[in-house]
Amino acid sequence: MRLTHVCFADDLLVFLHGDVNSVKVIKQALEDFSSVSGLFPNMNKTNVFFGSLKRLGIADYKEIIDKIRKKIDNWKNKHLSYAGRLQLIASVAWEVVYNPKNQGGLGLKSLKEWNDVLLIKQLWKLIEKKDSLWFNWVNLVKLKGKSIWKIECKQSDNWGRKYQLKMRDRIKDHVREDNDGMVNWVTNSGKIVPYNTSQV
Repeated sequence: MRLTHVCFADDLLVFLHGDVNSVKVIKQALEDFSSVSGLFPNMNKTNVFFGSLKRLGIADYKEIIDKIRKKIDNWKNKHLSYAGRLQLIASVAWEVVYNPKNQGGLGLKSLKEWNDVLLIKQLWKLIEKKDSLWFNWVNLVKLKGKSIWKIECKQSDNWGRKYQLKMRDRIKDHVREDNDGMVNWVTNSGKIVPYNTSQV
């Protein structure tokens, strides 16, 4: 098991074997980290998942491939170029893969949509200006004390920075701050709802 952990802005995924010794090692490591740093895991936001990894073979995709072929054969436009057919197959394939399992798909989440959600979660923390180690670092090093709304995209910015600012502009019309300084989310229908990043 080469992958042991994945770190996000303020989240941590830890992978381990499902035996008692592995759990004890992880528990001891977390306790050592807490004693040195003074930071402790929030048990109310901690989850444990049990499962196993399975390498998918050709047989696992047979049902999906058959559905793709059937859909293409039923389409009236059978005069596409070879490149056009490849593009068609690719688009239909991902559409099927993202479908829930009860609809014949694999139940996978769109990585692009998931990435957008996580970026919005980060942006929301910057908008709320909640005191945290991550916010203080970003505010000091990246924002230089400026509001996230006043940061301009520069040609020299890296791709990640440019995409983050693009997402900022995308959610701009959905963010409202009330008289008490509380930041809320405005839906497309105009309904104002509280936005809780801990639910994302």
